[in-house]
Amino acid sequence: MLKLQLVESLDEVKTNIKRFNDDLIKDYDGEDLGLIGFLSTFHQWYYIDDLYLFGPSKFIGYKHMDSYTYKNKHGLHADGRETEKALRSLGFVETKDPSLHVKLEFFT
Repeated sequence: MLKLQLVESLDEVKTNIKRFNDDLIKDYDGEDLGLIGFLSTFHQWYYIDDLYLFGPSKFIGYKHMDSYTYKNKHGLHADGRETEKALRSLGFVETKDPSLHVKLEFFT
């Protein structure tokens, strides 16, 4: 049984969040990577302050995630609850900062 591997370091999360945002920009520019269609399905978003970037847990919480893998993850036992635990173990916490919520609403 194939299973996606959870991230184990902040560097892995940063790589994924950069890739997510780069791929989303490419998607908006017409490359049709398919992420735009998933935006409304993402529930748990995370923000990395020093990068000024948001990313959904189910994308940034797995090692070596990319748009192709995300779109074709069925059968790979992807579970957002697992990614949320992995991200919490790396120090991510829920925020009530209203300015971040406004930025996220604009982003999605």
